[in-house]
Amino acid sequence: MLRKLSESSNMTQSSEIFSMADEKDISRRTLETAKKELKIKAKKINDV
Repeated sequence: MLRKLSESSNMTQSSEIFSMADEKDISRRTLETAKKELKIKAKKINDV
């Protein structure tokens, strides 16, 4: 799931990713592990 998102989209809010993962019964810990393995960097963006 993260691999597809990283290839197709520049930015996705973490809340959206957690919701999608929850629908697929993927734990947050599994997401964090995948993020580390795929070398995905999170970036905090302030709301305008």
